[in-house]
Amino acid sequence: MKRIQRIHLVGGLSVSLLGLGIVIASTFMYAQRVDQLNTNLQSAADVAQVTDAMRYVVAGPGPTYIFGLLLAPNGI
Repeated sequence: MKRIQRIHLVGGLSVSLLGLGIVIASTFMYAQRVDQLNTNLQSAADVAQVTDAMRYVVAGPGPTYIFGLLLAPNGI
């Protein structure tokens, strides 16, 4: 029983770290995109691209993964 608990703990921690890495990576990608767009923010289309980048961070794979971990921390 202790062994199974240890495996669950290690697995849960590694999955949590993986999810955190995905969130950090998506945030970094968002920052890069905004930096790229800040050089030429001149039209409404550029503003729409920034909005798309923000939407990607809020509803992208990283946060979705973290919410999945919160809903099912021990896996499925």
